Amino acid sequence: MRAWVKATLFFSSLSPLFFILLVQMIDFEYIKKLYWTGKFSDWDFIAKIFTQPYIALAFLVLIILPNALLFCMMYYFKTHAPVQATITKVASKNGDVLNYIATYLIPFVSFKTDKINDLLAFILLMIILTIVYINANIYFINPFLTIMRYNIVEINGTYITICKGEFVTGDPINLYLIDHNVYIGVKK
Repeated sequence: MRAWVKATLFFSSLSPLFFILLVQMIDFEYIKKLYWTGKFSDWDFIAKIFTQPYIALAFLVLIILPNALLFCMMYYFKTHAPVQATITKVASKNGDVLNYIATYLIPFVSFKTDKINDLLAFILLMIILTIVYINANIYFINPFLTIMRYNIVEINGTYITICKGEFVTGDPINLYLIDHNVYIGVKK
């Protein structure tokens, strides 16, 4: 699989973290003092809402872009011929998402970006984490997909499947290949 597909899934999985970090940058004291005029178009206004507007903009891009690419990617993979299967065994992998959140997301919430040293350390850590995440083949573990009501299940002891809804034994399913053992699953 192309590394960019795994990287897209990885950065999508980090989008809840980037959202939390973005919220931490909001200057609520400034907002409390505002007299609401109904205008959001002024960059100066936006720049004052965030304590670090350029980093906030980067986080906003890291929230929106990977998730938009993810849904485009999922649509694209569904245009290929599916593997058809009947479910004989289903095992949920949603618990792995909680492990991912506890291990990778929660520790980063306290990360500060107000000094260049902290920001560079954060960027280096993200690069290292991206490489490890992709090479460890855990790219399908994605809290954003869970938030969007997707499930991660292992079907028939073989297929790691990202799917919407519940699957039970006996259900016919179309599996659209993402990688050698990771699929998007759709009930027939």
